[in-house]
Amino acid sequence: MKSGYLSLKLGFLSKTGGCKFFEWEEPPMCRRSMAIIPGLIRKVNVMEAENEKLKKRLEMMKRTCIVMVVAFVVFQLLSCFMKGWREPAFLWIRILLTEVATIGYV
Repeated sequence: MKSGYLSLKLGFLSKTGGCKFFEWEEPPMCRRSMAIIPGLIRKVNVMEAENEKLKKRLEMMKRTCIVMVVAFVVFQLLSCFMKGWREPAFLWIRILLTEVATIGYV
């Protein structure tokens, strides 16, 4: 959200003639609100920019994680092919499951 703030309240005055349906002007704001609002808007803009950076970083970390998992699986498959399937494929999965079962999480 990009917000702008003018300390001068100009309002909207239509000089097109007719019944002057769109002629209005906002009441003036107090000095305290004119001092606080710009700071709040700046803080919101900074937080939203930081949020966007974190979203991009999270997306990059997800992609990196996927690439690492795919590379690990490919490495495991290639190592099984090189060994001639003498050892069980994905032995680490079986070890992990037995360890988790002994702890009692399954």
